[in-house]
Amino acid sequence: MRRNKMEIHHEVSEPWKVTLINTGEHTMAGSRLTRVAADVGDGASRGQRPAYRQAAFRQAMDTLRDRSLLGDLWSSSTAPWKTWT
Repeated sequence: MRRNKMEIHHEVSEPWKVTLINTGEHTMAGSRLTRVAADVGDGASRGQRPAYRQAAFRQAMDTLRDRSLLGDLWSSSTAPWKTWT
């Protein structure tokens, strides 16, 4: 972020829009939502995060074990949340 550059690791990309906003290293979660409300939209100001309903699969990503599990699913092309082609 410091150099304002982006590095592409794969030729194929997903149809996502990702916005990185530096809100400060010591900012608490509630303050982060308030600070990004103008950039992300009105939902952030009410503490809501954009989400898509996916009733068939739910998995938190709070721990290294969770990250490894989800990463393995993605790498093996068996990620149940990837519904686009």
